[in-house]
Amino acid sequence: IIRPIEEKLQEVDSLYKVTSTAAAGTCSIRIEIDPNENDINSIVTDIRNAVSDADLPVDLTEDPNIRQFKTSKKAIVDLSIFDTRTHLLNDKARKKLQTYALALENKLLERPEINSVTRKGYLKEEFHIELDPKKLKHYNISVDAVHSAIANNHLYRPAGTLENKDRTRVTLFGKVDSIAEFNKVVVQAGFEGHIIRISDIATVRKTFQKKESILKIEGHEGVIFNVVKNSSYGILEALDVVHRVVNDFKKDTLKGTSYK
Repeated sequence: IIRPIEEKLQEVDSLYKVTSTAAAGTCSIRIEIDPNENDINSIVTDIRNAVSDADLPVDLTEDPNIRQFKTSKKAIVDLSIFDTRTHLLNDKARKKLQTYALALENKLLERPEINSVTRKGYLKEEFHIELDPKKLKHYNISVDAVHSAIANNHLYRPAGTLENKDRTRVTLFGKVDSIAEFNKVVVQAGFEGHIIRISDIATVRKTFQKKESILKIEGHEGVIFNVVKNSSYGILEALDVVHRVVNDFKKDTLKGTSYK
């Protein structure tokens, strides 16, 4: 995906720097425009056209998302949300906290004064498939065969991490949204009609991505937002809006809860 877009970007004038990054199932391209260029809008239009004209794979599940950031868009405040009763989050506590966090983020982004909100301490949900080594051996099925079976069942982005310790774990970011659907995936079908499914050789859990670090606020694990104002509004004006949104959220949503 990156290479055809980069090739088209070479046709755009006044680009100062292009930095591309790729990871499992996703990629990003950061473009910096020459600071001496005056007609920024025209260059942004050329960039959008270049991306649209790029010869991308036909099986691409989503069109490229283009976002414009200006140096005049400044981070104005950090916000945090946490549960005063919980020091370290388990899956159940994290799901509830992140539901509140996402609701607050959406309230902020509804306001024209706010350009973007960046999260810290927010983890994506994942499905973990924990394979049973004894059952794999019994059915003579390899981990690669399981991974291929999932990929061949048209799951969205079936790549992830593979850990080999006490048990083998395949971590997936999935479009499938239920454990039951994963359990139905056929791994092996013999000539005699005996079908082996994920449920026969593994346990599927819905959980969160592995934590690289623990973010705490006042001794409690939580989520922090970095709020960036829109360039069309002043800092004090945007700050006033943030305070009003937060106060309304506390009154309408968090009142009577242990969340702060």
